[in-house]
Amino acid sequence: MKPSMSLRTSLAILAGVLGIFAVLVAWQWRHGGKWGLISALVLAPFAAAAITPALLALFPAYLGWVHERIWHRWQGRYYAFDDRQIRVVEAHGMLWFASKDVHAALGLRPRAALLAQFVAAERRRDDEIGDALSNAGLVRLLSRSTDARVLRFLLWAERDVRRPWQTKRDRAPSDPGAMVQNPDA
Repeated sequence: MKPSMSLRTSLAILAGVLGIFAVLVAWQWRHGGKWGLISALVLAPFAAAAITPALLALFPAYLGWVHERIWHRWQGRYYAFDDRQIRVVEAHGMLWFASKDVHAALGLRPRAALLAQFVAAERRRDDEIGDALSNAGLVRLLSRSTDARVLRFLLWAERDVRRPWQTKRDRAPSDPGAMVQNPDA
């Protein structure tokens, strides 16, 4: 169900009613002494009734903002491996896996010294996800392990992430104008 008021209208009503209420209370307090407090108590239900629709219209926007903030660190693309989120971004025509997520999903300790030895085609620094590893970087990082979970991870990365991405990329038209349909057809 969509709210009946826009966000801008809700904020305007909220600010207007609260402003009028504050001015009336201040005026009554200054000129009426104890009557200012009584006026505030009498006017409070009317002010509440006036701002309730605005607050109800603002509530979904607030929930959307909260939801966005909670998932902010997962912006971009991510995939699930054993119920662990692995952030994957596309840059420079390649897929890059967040090193931090890979280490957390596999229960490995990050080895900065090892990652520093990787070449540019295997590792890059990304502003969004930090250290990122290409498919070649993943293989180099995890190739010496005989742990079944690590081997499953490498298979998962190839089968569920890289191959579908490659297929989608291969099927995309190379000419951006090719997507435009002929209106006469």
